[in-house]
Amino acid sequence: MLKRFSLRTRVFLVGSLLVVFFAAWGFHWLAQIREDMVSHASKYLARQQPLIKELLEARKAQWDSPKSMDPLADWLGSGLQLRLTLILPDGRVVGDSQVELGQVDLLDNHGDRAEVRDALRFGSGSSVRYSKTLGVDLLYVAALVGSPENPGMVVRLAVPLEEETAAAREGYKRILAGLILGLVLSGAAAHLVARVTGKELGDLARKARQMAQEGTQEGEFPVELCEVGNVDRAITSLGYHMESKIRELQDARDSMETLIEGMVEGVLLTDKEGRILLVNKALKKLMEPRVDPMGRTAAEAFRQADLQEALEKCISQAEIISLEIRTSGASAKALEVHVAPVGGTGAVAVFHDVTERKRMEEMRRDLVASVSHELRTPVAAVRASVETLLEGALEEPAQARRFFEIIHRHVLRLQKILEDLLDLSRLESGALGPRREPVRLGDIAEAALGAVAELAQAKGLELSKELPQGQVMVKGDPRQLEQALVNLLENAVNYTEPGGRVSLRVSLEGAEAHIAVQDTGVGIPSEHLPRIFERFYRVDKNRSRAMGGTGLGLSIVKHVVQSHSGRVDVESSPGKGSIFRIILPALGPSGVGQPSSTG
Repeated sequence: MLKRFSLRTRVFLVGSLLVVFFAAWGFHWLAQIREDMVSHASKYLARQQPLIKELLEARKAQWDSPKSMDPLADWLGSGLQLRLTLILPDGRVVGDSQVELGQVDLLDNHGDRAEVRDALRFGSGSSVRYSKTLGVDLLYVAALVGSPENPGMVVRLAVPLEEETAAAREGYKRILAGLILGLVLSGAAAHLVARVTGKELGDLARKARQMAQEGTQEGEFPVELCEVGNVDRAITSLGYHMESKIRELQDARDSMETLIEGMVEGVLLTDKEGRILLVNKALKKLMEPRVDPMGRTAAEAFRQADLQEALEKCISQAEIISLEIRTSGASAKALEVHVAPVGGTGAVAVFHDVTERKRMEEMRRDLVASVSHELRTPVAAVRASVETLLEGALEEPAQARRFFEIIHRHVLRLQKILEDLLDLSRLESGALGPRREPVRLGDIAEAALGAVAELAQAKGLELSKELPQGQVMVKGDPRQLEQALVNLLENAVNYTEPGGRVSLRVSLEGAEAHIAVQDTGVGIPSEHLPRIFERFYRVDKNRSRAMGGTGLGLSIVKHVVQSHSGRVDVESSPGKGSIFRIILPALGPSGVGQPSSTG
């Protein structure tokens, strides 16, 4: 019969609603009394606050002195007929209307009092505590002189609650009587409700626990009570909704983490205190922190004072800041950083590696300066010769021929510089990429030796070669490889004194083909070796120009070899000559016989 009624009806029949209603009414009545008292005391204190504030402001310079403030507290407390306490923001009591002057310094720090804490945070506060001295509850109401951002002093009033306490006791007696009566009536009802609904509620609780552990399961919970069924359906619906939201959040989090981790740019996120919350792999690679950055400041994690200053400024002033920093260490980098605020909760910084761009800008500046310097001498010589001819030397055949030869020589030099610059530009841009066809290095070596044979013979040098009987093959552009080898041989011939020796050796070492050009020339000091492949770099500038070099030959060699997936290195000592090696991937194994030599 009872199962036909709702749970609310059955609880009403056994008296549970009576207990709840009676207790709620009693507690509401007591709470209302307390609220009225707090409101009354607060309003009373608010009415007195302008006078109190004016008196306190007049003694602002003496706020730290109990000798000055305690008499004022006594006078105000006497006038208000209440206990009045003056408390500094740090919790020290400097005046109390019911404490002797000499005892004020002995009072406990009041900073942990609830009403004082609330006043410092919100401008006002209140609390009720039992006074062992008076044997009654006291209502403490506190107000802040100043503002939570710039607190001055807390003024607290203590209001005795004797009448209210008596009323509360009477109320508690009535509530207790009602509770006893209600418990008697609800005992039978609780027994009945437990029998009727206990099993279904237990099943519902088990289902909720299962959902929390395993997620939402398909199927409907079998119930007979409509209220329990409604709760079951609500829990099931909530479970599906929460699972959906959790999946969405997980997907969004995974997508964001994947995006941030996959970024080439470094990313750093901080909280409003400047502590690092997130760094991605790219930033760790760029900055190479020595300690774990999480929870640390940028200055602690990366030793970057400029970055720390930018983050602090961004957080405090909520403005976007751009700066450039440089990392230290062996792999020093130039980083462009953009710092932006994140909704008042911190800052995000994005790091761009501009090392290569800076290097290219510096190379561009060096190239312009070097080209200008290289072109200045031949242009000046041509101009001087032309001016001399125009001034009358043209009428003297012998003199005219000499100046025309000067012009011709420097024009050829200008042409050579421009051709080398054009070839180098094409190599760097990829416009002059290798054709990638099978090439016999023996054929390339023979052609390169033939190109420099006349120059070597004119200087009285010995040219030698060591070539394997079997062919050493690589895949590449024969014209570019020959040009690179000719450049090395010309350098060797130019920097070897008459009577010296220049040798060319081709060999197969494992999966690599080696071409070595060795001379007995002047050699290169060790401090110059790291830079000799740079454009226009010369060890001996005057001697190089006198030999007609453009300063671009070794740079062209380097770019040709790199475009063929190879490398070039050098060994040299002053007075002992040099060995330049070109190392390329071999196309395939071939037989190697005894080297032959010709002079």
